[in-house]
Amino acid sequence: TGVYITSLGTNSLASGLGINGNLFGKNGIAIGLSGVNGSTGLVQSTSILSNLIGTTDKNSAVNLGNGSAISIMDSVTDTRVGSSSQPNVIAFSANNAVSVSGASSFGNKILNNSIYSNNSVGIALVNGANGSIVPPVIIYISDNK
Repeated sequence: TGVYITSLGTNSLASGLGINGNLFGKNGIAIGLSGVNGSTGLVQSTSILSNLIGTTDKNSAVNLGNGSAISIMDSVTDTRVGSSSQPNVIAFSANNAVSVSGASSFGNKILNNSIYSNNSVGIALVNGANGSIVPPVIIYISDNK
């Protein structure tokens, strides 16, 4: 694993952390966030911005793929994955590019990222994550990476 943030135990909190401006390649999970399922442990307000995950730049075909790029699960709230001024590039994952799992994971925003050439879906919301909203559907593809 590249970076894994978790809150361990009852009433523990990991808040306001940033994973920004890094290169992640050849990891089982590039970035993992996990609270404690069924407990009061919580990971909140993490920013994941301006990272190269699975490749060397936004125009690259260099495959540094990870098993999973970003995994958010169990009591993780208010995470920001990308922004209009600081998008991530997420490519060549063996699984989903971004996966959010668990009914106690909500308020997580996945915005303005370049997601391509992953073996599964770009964004997966499973097991009640983000209030069971429907994942986005791509309606436009540009070749201007």
